[in-house]
Amino acid sequence: MNYKQILLSLEMIECELDDATNSLPDWGGNSDSRSNIDCAKNELYNLKDEIERTILDKIPMGPDGLPLNFPYNSGDGEGRLKGEN
Repeated sequence: MNYKQILLSLEMIECELDDATNSLPDWGGNSDSRSNIDCAKNELYNLKDEIERTILDKIPMGPDGLPLNFPYNSGDGEGRLKGEN
């Protein structure tokens, strides 16, 4: 499983947690359930942030914030990385 698939899976979990929050009735007896869902969402956000930071640390970035391995090397010499010209 690559990083993209993991992040997609985490986004799906986030959607399910949002649905769980929205499906709870509005009466006060559900405060524990809401609190548990909010804690799970916070942990999910932290995990997503850590994964995204790990990905960004491994991808070399240019001064403009774009990844240096972006596929601009079409072989015509006009790409961001001049590569095999």
